[in-house]
Amino acid sequence: MEREEMIERFVKFFREYTEEEEPLYLGKIKDLLTVTPKRSVTINWMHLNSYDPELANEILEHPEEGIGAAEDAIQIVLREEFLREDLPRIHARFHNLPETLLVKDIGAEHINKLIQVEGVITRVTEIKPFVSKAVFVCKDCGNEMVVTQRPYEGFTVIKKCEVCGSKNVTLDVDKSSFVNFQMFRIQDRPETLKGGQMPRFIDGILLDDIVDTAMPGDRVLVTGILRVVQERREKTPVFRKILEVNHIEPVSREIEELEITPEDEQKIRELAKRKDIVEAIVDSIAPAIYGYREVKKGIALALFGGVPRTLPDGTRLRGDIHVLLVGDPGVAKSQILRYVSNLAPRAIYTSGKSSSAAGLTAAAVRDEFTGGWVLEAGALVLADGGYALIDELDKMSDRDRSVIHEALEQQSYHHDFEILLADGKKVKIGELVDSLIEKNRDRVIVGKDTEILPVDDIYVLAYDLKNKRIVKVKADRVSRHKAPEYFIRLKFSNGREIVVTPEHPIMIWENGEIKEKPAEEVKEGEIAVGVRAYEGLIEKDGVDEVTARLLGFLLSEGFAYANPKNGYYEVGFTNTDEELVEEFKELLHKLGVKFNIQVRKREGEKVLYTIRIISKEFYLGLKREFPEMFPESGNERPARRKRIPAKIIRSPYYIKIAFLNTFFKGDGFVDKYRVGFTTSSKAMAEDLQDILYSIGIYSYLFEEVRGNKRYYKVIISGTKDLERFSQIIKDDRRIEKVKRLIEISKKRRNYRDIIPSDILINIRRILNEIHINDGGLTNNISRSYNANRERVKEYLNKIEKELYRIKNALKDGDIKILRRFVTIKELAKSFGWPYSTTFCRVNRREEETIKALFEFATKKIENIEEELEKIKGIVDGNIRFLKIVKVEKIPNKDWKWVYDVTVEPYHLFVSHGLVLHNTISISKAGITATLNARTTVIAAANPKHGRFNRMKPLFEQIDLPPTLLSRFDLIFVLVDEPDEKLDSEIARHILRVRRGESEVVTPKISHELLRKYIAYAKKNVHPVISEEAMEEIEKYYVRMRRSAKKGSENEGIRPIPITARQLEALIRLSEAHARMRLSPIVTREDAREAIKLMEYTLRQIATDETGQIDVTILEVGQSARKLSKVERILDIIEKLQKTSEKGAHIDDILEEAKKFGIEKQEAREIIEKLLQQGQIYMPETGYYKLL
Repeated sequence: MEREEMIERFVKFFREYTEEEEPLYLGKIKDLLTVTPKRSVTINWMHLNSYDPELANEILEHPEEGIGAAEDAIQIVLREEFLREDLPRIHARFHNLPETLLVKDIGAEHINKLIQVEGVITRVTEIKPFVSKAVFVCKDCGNEMVVTQRPYEGFTVIKKCEVCGSKNVTLDVDKSSFVNFQMFRIQDRPETLKGGQMPRFIDGILLDDIVDTAMPGDRVLVTGILRVVQERREKTPVFRKILEVNHIEPVSREIEELEITPEDEQKIRELAKRKDIVEAIVDSIAPAIYGYREVKKGIALALFGGVPRTLPDGTRLRGDIHVLLVGDPGVAKSQILRYVSNLAPRAIYTSGKSSSAAGLTAAAVRDEFTGGWVLEAGALVLADGGYALIDELDKMSDRDRSVIHEALEQQSYHHDFEILLADGKKVKIGELVDSLIEKNRDRVIVGKDTEILPVDDIYVLAYDLKNKRIVKVKADRVSRHKAPEYFIRLKFSNGREIVVTPEHPIMIWENGEIKEKPAEEVKEGEIAVGVRAYEGLIEKDGVDEVTARLLGFLLSEGFAYANPKNGYYEVGFTNTDEELVEEFKELLHKLGVKFNIQVRKREGEKVLYTIRIISKEFYLGLKREFPEMFPESGNERPARRKRIPAKIIRSPYYIKIAFLNTFFKGDGFVDKYRVGFTTSSKAMAEDLQDILYSIGIYSYLFEEVRGNKRYYKVIISGTKDLERFSQIIKDDRRIEKVKRLIEISKKRRNYRDIIPSDILINIRRILNEIHINDGGLTNNISRSYNANRERVKEYLNKIEKELYRIKNALKDGDIKILRRFVTIKELAKSFGWPYSTTFCRVNRREEETIKALFEFATKKIENIEEELEKIKGIVDGNIRFLKIVKVEKIPNKDWKWVYDVTVEPYHLFVSHGLVLHNTISISKAGITATLNARTTVIAAANPKHGRFNRMKPLFEQIDLPPTLLSRFDLIFVLVDEPDEKLDSEIARHILRVRRGESEVVTPKISHELLRKYIAYAKKNVHPVISEEAMEEIEKYYVRMRRSAKKGSENEGIRPIPITARQLEALIRLSEAHARMRLSPIVTREDAREAIKLMEYTLRQIATDETGQIDVTILEVGQSARKLSKVERILDIIEKLQKTSEKGAHIDDILEEAKKFGIEKQEAREIIEKLLQQGQIYMPETGYYKLL
């Protein structure tokens, strides 16, 4: 068909094709320039076929000419309708072709034909400009030559002018035409593959307005022209297939399901009527593997899944049931997973140590076609809405380990933001990242406005928000991104400042919880989250106490001078205090350093002593070991740029206090109201504050202007902190003044460690509920004032004492006290009785009423204790609340980049005394994406030491963090133990299988029918929980929780047999059990089966030393009783350290611990762990103190 004829026919089609008596495509074309500005018109091929079959066939057979004709026709219609010549080029995009191909079905017969392909996208590249029309200009004669480029071929270059023959020809970028270009890879959907088949893939090209319309993991229907390109570096006549995409659209989940015919549906319905349907399904899972009925049942429930729900506030409650198999080698874990991967619809089987670059989530990999970086989807993304079968989960990378259960956004810091590393060094993030990227150019991932570098030797202090503690972790990568037009500078009540991008999340306390808020939305007066102490900032690397004291003197009152030309090097110390001079001389004697002393006496002045160490060796040795003391030349005087050495910042407690002691003697101050340090170096002031943070002493920075010079004070703040600081400087001649300040501070209750007012509201409510409210907090609350931590602790102690009294009354049957705790009004309202009736019944001590009183009191105590634990987590945790005192918007005048440090799996790190958001993201080569990974995970893992030991807890035997373990609804332990009867049955079963007895391995329900049964149930059956099932689950949950209250009052942290997380799992398991029967209702029996299976797994993996179920083991990696012992040891040390200046002696600690049932060996292990975690320190050998 001639092109002119095709254009004419398309114009006619666009004008005349109607739907509901309205011209469909004429309306679409008119809307392009008016209602919805677009650059393309989508055309349903079926419409064209019904109107002009010959033209429709021409589009399939000769798509390049046909699509071009359609686009010319659109231009004609537009010109006639709008009477304009300056019209944009509009694309014609065809969809709904007569045949949809799988990737594996695309062959040579489809070359240069328009085809429609269905599959899942596994990778996408970044968007780049493609020159569609290249204009080459001859520099000698000015001749312009236009070359149309094809996106699937190499760049066609004109090397010689067509007019004058000159070779001085260049591409004129301004005159050339560019469009957006993006490549992607599509492969067969998992459910279209038979067991063992490898998925086929094809690469596609997206141009102009359809770029960025799909992400890895999306299931799509793609229309395009199949092109072929000769393989690179190949001499053989073999070509690679590429799809030049004309149209792309997402495929709905409904279309993707397995094809279920009416006959199949009838079979499925008949099957569901069987009374033994659940047993039949369980027996049909991996029949060749003997036994493991509970495991197979758990997997069957995971295959059917619960019902996902989205709440009105947008919260999504998952329906996916996650299962983990842990056990010895050779117990068929992998075989079970492989069988399930063949059985489950839309399943992906992978390994934790996957050879795929994408691993479980996503990765940046090189694209063979463009040579650029692309984002490739991993197993969890490809299995979105289906099943991910992950073998050897314990071998997965740290990156996958963190993102398997959540993904977070990216944010960036200003070049001069100073980050505290875990080795005590402090570096500007911009200088750190810039230098690393420049040194490792060959490893840098370069993207659009982005450069990313994986790192493996940078450690930072991360913040564990759940447990309110600091953890030392390795950074995963650093990166830099194009800087914004402006920054936000925030100043906090501890005197520190940070400069971040406007969208950077700041950790804010708001409405009773910690939230993220973009920096540009933060207001002055809001409360930010900080820490009370830096934990874990301790490394022993050779700084001794004498050297530390010497450095304290040198940094406060010392000087250094060098003239390399003359070979003159000098370090000195100047002071008018003879005692300090003698102390400095004594330190030099201990170090074997020679010196001379100069004395200056002037009338009316104090005697000035100057100690000089004139030694090149000493000077250079000092500079080599402590370079921070010798700043490079700059605009400011060296004294204003001095820093405290990183070796001091990371040194043990006793070294730090030795340094602080002498530094205070040199540059400390005590005035009428305050005590602290003074320095002309802002960086030094921040270093001093950070050292104080590392030993648990709070201070704030204060800037003071004297004439035209600025000085910085580090002021110790709060009574408790003053008391602790006074112990460090107890040999200073000003100590009596400091003690008087402490007494004044006590009278003024000068604690400065605030607790937000909304926590006070919760405390007041508890005080009201137990009827001991003295009105003290009401003033704070009514004025929205905060209260100090010590005052809050006093109220918490009051509450605990009163609760102890009430619980004793409950135990002793003391109705008088209980009547004060539970009012008649509360009791009447709870049971729906009239007030007067309740009053009379209580006074008459009727048995039923008194029983109700006891039940209500018990429940009320449980609720109060639960709320109290949350409050104590804040009050006792390593968390401090700081006010935001200033917010400024500052223009970006100089900086090209902003910077990120990515830290996994924790999402926060500590610097400046603040809890700061770090940069967890799937951000690769300029591609920042949120990928869907709503997947049922069925995984297997091996024990760390080869075989599973029943005598040790699960978390000690598997290399997975508790945060990940707790995400699994069911965890099964598979142990290979000799058992004569079972061994005989297994051997007989294997022998029968190998002999070919088919009935042994034939499933009760055929493989294909069971696949369809599962798919049908998930699509059509959405069970609702009945009242009976709710009652059963609630009764079990309450009974289990109540059992935790039956222990001794002295237990401390009590075992928690079940939490809301297990409650959610029970609901999902009950729904799945109902789905297995195709029941629209979750019955009591479904709930009982779920409870039975849940209890089976918990008894395997979450029993403490006494055999009691304790899910604390899954949540934090230790049983509650173990945690109680840790708390007990800390209490013992706190009590004993008050009896001796040296601290608590090890023998006394062990003796006290024995009284509480903690054996010596166990006590020693706990003390060692507390030392490693930085919660206690050893001032002298054998003595311990709390940090």
